[in-house]
Order: sequence, then C-alpha cells, then structure tokens
Amino acid sequence: MFAAEADVQDETMAILDEVVGISTAEYATSLNSLVDNQFRGLAQKEVDINLVSAEGGVRVRASFVKDNLRQIYFSDHKEEYLEEWSIADTVGMAEGFLESYQNYVGNAFYSELASMLYTVDATKNATESAENIMLEVLNSDQTIVDYVWTYVDENGIAAESKNVILSYDKGCLKVFLNNWPLYTIVGEPKLSGEEATAIALEAAKSFSYDVATDKGPSTVSGFDIAPESLGHESLSYLNFPDPDLARGGDPFTLYPSWYVPIGFNQSYHGAVTGMTVTVWADTGEVSDTDPMVVNFPSEISADNEAITDGFNQGLTMLAVPIMVTALSGVFGVVALVSKKKTFKVTVSRKLLPKFLGTLMCGIIVFSAVLVATPQVAAIMDPDSKAEIYAAYGSNPPQLQSEVDAAEDVAEQIEDAFENAEAGYTADDLSGDDTVKSDILNNIDADEAAFDRVSVFHFGHMAYGFGLGFQDDDADNISASEVSERISSTKHDFVMLYVCGSAQDFDSGLSVAWTNRTDLSYNGYLYPDQDKQAYLGFYNFSPQIGNESGTFEDEETGPFSDWIEDFYDYALCDGYSEKCDE
Repeated sequence: MFAAEADVQDETMAILDEVVGISTAEYATSLNSLVDNQFRGLAQKEVDINLVSAEGGVRVRASFVKDNLRQIYFSDHKEEYLEEWSIADTVGMAEGFLESYQNYVGNAFYSELASMLYTVDATKNATESAENIMLEVLNSDQTIVDYVWTYVDENGIAAESKNVILSYDKGCLKVFLNNWPLYTIVGEPKLSGEEATAIALEAAKSFSYDVATDKGPSTVSGFDIAPESLGHESLSYLNFPDPDLARGGDPFTLYPSWYVPIGFNQSYHGAVTGMTVTVWADTGEVSDTDPMVVNFPSEISADNEAITDGFNQGLTMLAVPIMVTALSGVFGVVALVSKKKTFKVTVSRKLLPKFLGTLMCGIIVFSAVLVATPQVAAIMDPDSKAEIYAAYGSNPPQLQSEVDAAEDVAEQIEDAFENAEAGYTADDLSGDDTVKSDILNNIDADEAAFDRVSVFHFGHMAYGFGLGFQDDDADNISASEVSERISSTKHDFVMLYVCGSAQDFDSGLSVAWTNRTDLSYNGYLYPDQDKQAYLGFYNFSPQIGNESGTFEDEETGPFSDWIEDFYDYALCDGYSEKCDE
C-alpha cells in the first residue's frame, strides 16, 4: 500500500503500527495538518498528527513522494511515552526497523542495509562499505547517533543526496529519511582533477561578481590567482535542488562533478578572497562559479590558530552530512553541531586569502536552549515583539547577491511572525533602518514594553569573533553596549547571522543578548529547561544567498531557504524543540 492508493493519514498510521511498532489503537489521534506541496519540483504530501494517551504521546510528521514514504519525523515526546535506551541499543532498533520496513514495502534493499549493522558498535564513529553502499555511524557525544547509508560508485565517489538515514536521540527514534529511491546516478567521471582545475582556471578569467554600493551594484573582475591555493578539488555526484537550475531540469538525476576552489593573491572589494568552480566531470562543462568571502575585522589580526580553527570547521561540516546536507530542505535544519573538529589541518598565514573562503559553509552553533524555541503556535502572548535587522552598507560591502537574499529573508521572517497568530508585532527594519542608535533604543523600549522579544540580525561582525556586529552604516555595536540595555531574559529568541556570533557560550554576544552566563556549551545535545534560544555561528557564517549551495559535495541551495523554513516551522507549525530534519 502506498500513499497514492490511500489517505496519507491512514498510510502513516499503518507505518507506525507495522514498522515503528507503535500500537496506534491505544492512542487518540488528532490531525494538525494535511498539505500538498513540492519537494524539489515533485508533488509531495505531508501529514502532521498527534498521538495522545493517558500514558504519553508523540507528534509525527510524515511526507510521501512518488508514492513512497520519504520521511517520518518524531517530536514533542511526552515523558510517559519517551523511554530512554542506551546508544548501544539503537543498533538492534535500526536493524528491526529496516527489516520491518522491508516487509512492509516488499523491497529486499532495506534488508541489505540492515545487514551492514551486524558488526557495528554504535558508541564509536565508524564507516563500513558493501558494493555501492557506504554506511557511516555518527555518534555525537554518546547522545545522538545517526546511521547514514549513502550511494558510492566503484571508486568510492559519493552521491550524498542518495541516502537512507535513521537518527536516534538518547535511544529514541527521531527520523527515518528515505531519499535513496528518488535519485538516479547518470554518467561516469571522465576528467581528472588536474583537467577540472585547468577548466576552472579558464573560467576564472571571465569571472565577475557584483558588490552593493549606494549607487547600485558595482561589478568586480580581473583577479590575480594564487597558484599555491590549487590542488584541493573534490569529486562527487550532485545536481542543483532547484528544477530551474538543475541540469536537465531534473534535480533527482545526479551527475559526477568536480568542485574546484581557487584562491586569489589578495582580498578584493567585498572581502572576496577566492572563488569556487564546479565542473561536470562527464562533459567538462562549467556548471557554476561563485565568490568566496572572508571578513576579518580590521581591529584583529588573523593568526595561525584562528585560521586552522576555522579551516577545521569547514572540513568538519563535510564530515557530518546527516546534520546538514542530507537533511537541508526537509523540515528545516533547526540544530546542527558545535565546536567539533574531526580533521587537523595547518594553514599558513600566507595562504589566508586562498583557503579561508572555503569556510563560508559555517556550522550553526546553538549556544542556548533549543528545547525552548518559542512555542508560538501553542502559546498566545499579545505582548510580543520581533525586530528584524539586516546591514547592507557594512565594511567590507556586501555582495549584491547577499543583499538580495537578505532582503527576501527579512520579508519572509516578518510574514512568519505576523501570520503565526501568536501575538507578535513584527518590524522589518532591514537596510537604512538598521542603525546603531535605533537598535540600541529598540532594546530599551522592548525590554520595557513587551513580555518576550525576538531579534534577527544579518550582517558583518565587529571587533572580533563574538565581540560585536555592524549596522547598515558600518558602525560597530559591541556586546557590552547590548548588555548594558538588557536586564531580563525577555529576549528569548535571538538569531545573529553574523560571523563568530556564538563564539563563546559564557561571554560576548551570547551572554549579552540572553542576560545569562549559564548557557549550555552545547545547546543541541544538552538543552536546559529555560525558555530562551540563542542562535549564532562559531567562527564563520555561510553566504546567505549562494544559489549553488553551501557544501562542496552537494548542491544544497542557498542558506536563505533554511532560515525561512526555520521560522516557518518554529512559528507557523509550532515546533518547540530541536528539529534537525
């Protein structure tokens, strides 16, 4: 039985009974929503239901694409329902789930996935391979474990989008993601890395980008390439998620592609220190070119420790596709990882402009409580205010693509607050109204007039990681200036899309905005019970408007989409806990 043949709510209930092992007859069921939408151009049906009994309950969201379950996600567990198991127990749980799903759909492929778990130790990170399947076991501090099966070709080249994922939090199933049947691999790599680099260097000769100025966009071109920055190309199978951009118009057909980073010998207008080029490995055609931006405030110098730390962060993100690349665009990635480093790379100060551009796929760090993301769909509070800022006239100037994306984000966030029916008054103050005096005055006024306040700010950092940020006039606002005006915990939902804005959990901007010095050092794994959430970046933030994506091994789409989805799911759909998927 598939979703096209029956009501998706009935289909979901059957999966809960026969695959997950929940006896749904023992629960009262209420329907939150049943919607038709799209997933990368394909028709998708999503159902959101609550299961409640005297013993407990759980919220379940399932999506169906091409007559198959694509995802089922569990949240809002009631204490009576939530029975904690050990990390080690999840191996058997995952095996049982896959065997049950194999019986349900009649596809032996899922038994093949289950067989790869027989020798797995869930308490350790591990990688196993069998023919064209790679299994990664990703253990996050003995709290969350993810089992990720990914397609690889005979040479071990991965197609990150073609995957199956089971994720457990404290031994409890959180998500089953079933993307494998949707994607097709086409073409074989014919180009070597050296050949792809040669093509990329030729493309660099005609490369240009626009910087936002008071007089309109200004085009920058003619770059001096640093030869020592070359040699870091990587190969994978991918396509653009947007059907309008996808090769062949089909995002679900994946082709071999080289990702080639190129460093410049200097920093150009807009703090552009390099570029990336993606080259189809089967045809030799260039699919995309993008600038790489790195901004160190003039007040600080970039030492080797900062460079290495940042570069490690960039590599770490490529090692955790479960948290980002695999789940982006599903239900919105609401929480990722913190200061985890899985690679040790030494980068000399001389190569700062060449390498740091790759760091723009920064990891979001949740420095405060995630379980307490405002439950706006469930709690009405008319005394609520949302301030939305975006600084475009900063130093260095923003790329025009960043301005365009941030403008759209600001508008969408305002709409989400206004349409959530949660009592918020929202002001879009992006651009000319994002000025230091108004920002600080608004803090004073909001502290006095409202019970809860949400703030979103897009822009550059100031003074150094975690120490401040810029307004639209490139004036610096320090953490201490914010702290002087906040004497309560009313600022309960703050997102600073600013480099280094979550650099420290016990000082700087995170403490200034929350008025707390007892924040959890890792709010994703260890949320406290206080109803505050602070969202920022450890080291560098990604470009918000990069259409080709944030990660070198998968075209994920712009980060602006993630932000819009985040606010939509938190505000309009009422998700009140970390929802990675």
